[in-house]
Amino acid sequence: PMSRPCGRIPPTPRRRATGCSLAAAGVDVLVDDRAERPGVKFRDAELIGFPVRLTLGARDFAGGTVELTRRDSGERERLPVGAVAERVLGLVGSPAAGGRPAGY
Repeated sequence: PMSRPCGRIPPTPRRRATGCSLAAAGVDVLVDDRAERPGVKFRDAELIGFPVRLTLGARDFAGGTVELTRRDSGERERLPVGAVAERVLGLVGSPAAGGRPAGY
């Protein structure tokens, strides 16, 4: 099932910390912890229309990074775990600040 932080979050502490830091900043977060292949999850995120997708894989975690993919351009970047919330807020804007940048 898909869940919303910070209630039911997938078991890993880094996923919980990343989701909770974004939720605390006012960003709508949806964690897809279904037992599906990544391609299925990516397609569903695209259909729902999320402007940013974070991929939190085992290899990324081992390196202390998260993959961020922008929906508008398809551009991908690897970020340190601690920089994710600031980067996402820079892309989608802070709901508390009253809006989102053009294109979202």
